Amino acid sequence: MSKTAITSPELTPPVGPFSQAVQIDGFLFVSGQVGQDPATGKVVEGGY
Repeated sequence: MSKTAITSPELTPPVGPFSQAVQIDGFLFVSGQVGQDPATGKVVEGGY
């Protein structure tokens, strides 16, 4: 079983030991993300 943590430099890093997504074999598991401006750390309007 091959497991890879996936992150993006364009997103605010998660707080704690979390990954933005994990790829395991042929599957991609994503976590819910808050619409956050990486420059300010504030939640953006309308980001559902």
